[in-house]
Amino acid sequence: MRHRFGPAIATRLDIQPGVPQQQWVWHTGEDVITAIKTDKETFLLSYRTSRLDPSFL
Repeated sequence: MRHRFGPAIATRLDIQPGVPQQQWVWHTGEDVITAIKTDKETFLLSYRTSRLDPSFL
């Protein structure tokens, strides 16, 4: 993903105690792609059309 869309916005969260979660978000200009990884789960990818007007960026 990084090779195709560039660096992502990344964050690390603790939503459930003891289960840290990492999230990466790419905004391609037309779409938003989110990848989520926990220490206990495999990657979850989410893809949706962006509602953000690129002229606001």
